Amino acid sequence: MSKDKDVARTDSVDVASVLTDESMAVEQVPQTDVVLRNLSSYLGPDVSSYVRIITENAILYHQIGSVLMAKGNQFLCEYGLSIAKLNFLLLLRGAPDSHMSMSELSRAMIVTGANVTQLADALETAGFVQRVRLPGDRRVVLVELTPDGLEVLERVLPLQNRFMQDLWADMSEEEAMLLNRLLTKAKRIVSA
Repeated sequence: MSKDKDVARTDSVDVASVLTDESMAVEQVPQTDVVLRNLSSYLGPDVSSYVRIITENAILYHQIGSVLMAKGNQFLCEYGLSIAKLNFLLLLRGAPDSHMSMSELSRAMIVTGANVTQLADALETAGFVQRVRLPGDRRVVLVELTPDGLEVLERVLPLQNRFMQDLWADMSEEEAMLLNRLLTKAKRIVSA
């Protein structure tokens, strides 16, 4: 849906018209078309239309997430980063004294210690972070942002913000807010 397309708005926005874009075929999202075409056979003939819709939503959410991750990583690759590495650096930038322990990073990123170690290794090799021992407790390893890490963030963030804006240009701010509310509600429901 383009920004300048006139969409009638009332107090309640028609979710189907907001989330359905005739110009974007389902086939443009990898493998979703196969799953959606065969949804009836996957779920069986006696499944309610509500279950079909929420199942389709889950499939679309997963596929859109995969495409967003791939496009984001492709964009950030030019700067020696990935979405996970960017998140790692942003967490450090926001932390007191621009450092965190490996276990704090693991909890904040919701990944295993092994994942954090791999990310720290790669970012340390690139010169964006360094590891230091906590004074007074040498068992604790802190990861801190280096000046090069801060510089790459300052260079990449405006470009990444523009990339995201361009990627979502066909969605109005109102549509983005509606999608955000619906996804937030969905997250709350499935996390309960």
